[in-house]
Amino acid sequence: NWYSEFPAESILIVDYREIENNPRDALMRIAMHIGVEEKDARSYVEKLSDEEVKQRVNAATNTKSDVGGRNNVSKEQTATSRSHYSLSQRPRLRKQMERLLCPHAKKFNLLLKEQGYGWKTNEYTD
Repeated sequence: NWYSEFPAESILIVDYREIENNPRDALMRIAMHIGVEEKDARSYVEKLSDEEVKQRVNAATNTKSDVGGRNNVSKEQTATSRSHYSLSQRPRLRKQMERLLCPHAKKFNLLLKEQGYGWKTNEYTD
């Protein structure tokens, strides 16, 4: 539990839905959380183009996508991308993942509630 190692004010948990729905606001919150002054953060975020704000980079696969999840994959990345399947396409694996992750998702939701976050994960919970 990170909260046993670090003070609560040094931890920021961001709901991905917030990033999808309000990417500029999410960037502002993250920048201010890491110590960027509000006026500097606002100036930087306002200068970003809509395309830059919507772009997502998956560091694990080195792929880029926009908010809707459409990949802009290079030829070198095509083979890697093909090896990643949605869990909805693999129902047995999804069931196994649900069984394994459900207790952790419940604990995570309790942690979010204890820390005053106004959202919870619905994934892998009963």
